[in-house]
Amino acid sequence: MESPRPSRGRLVRRRLRQRRASQLALCLAAIALAVPALSAGSSKPSGTEPATQVVVAGSAHQRAAAGRRTSATTPPAAGATSTAPAAVAVSVPPTTTPAPATSIETVAWHPPTTTIAPVTAPPSTAPVTAPPATPAPAAARPADSESGVASYYDDPNGGCAHKTLPFGTVVHITASNGRTASCVVDDRGPFGPGRILDLDTAIFARLAPLSAGIVTVTATW
Repeated sequence: MESPRPSRGRLVRRRLRQRRASQLALCLAAIALAVPALSAGSSKPSGTEPATQVVVAGSAHQRAAAGRRTSATTPPAAGATSTAPAAVAVSVPPTTTPAPATSIETVAWHPPTTTIAPVTAPPSTAPVTAPPATPAPAAARPADSESGVASYYDDPNGGCAHKTLPFGTVVHITASNGRTASCVVDDRGPFGPGRILDLDTAIFARLAPLSAGIVTVTATW
């Protein structure tokens, strides 16, 4: 007598349980293989280590054991196919530890040196003006002089009398005895023979005493 055929719901639940059991077995196998490899890697000195390839695969005995457990609980359905995954290869990259820095070179920073070109003023385009010429000093006019006898009189203006010199002319008088005096022409005279000047009494007194009456002089102007 044949056993009753399981329903579709039972088949689905059976497949889920088989898949979970297979995944659990694969995880346990991967952990069992990875722990020794990691322990061995941590015990090695730091540096560049070769890549370690861990192949996680269900061995024939593990697959057989998983199949026996599954078949013991739920018989496989007719025409059902196994959904156990194939071997899974896990590649672990090599652990590279950077080499410690041996030395740090200290470089002093210096600001850039900027040379400023000197500012040159542009050439002037203004016309060159010559300074005004300084006139040469006029040649000194030679002094006019006259020698003769001087008398005196009471001049109300305190000057002297001359026959031809313009009024206002300053006359410098030097007596024969070395005395000197000055006077301004403001009158005409004297008209006596041999006389050239008629002086005020105050001016005559500087050259000779009034009692002399006359004195020989040289007049310049």
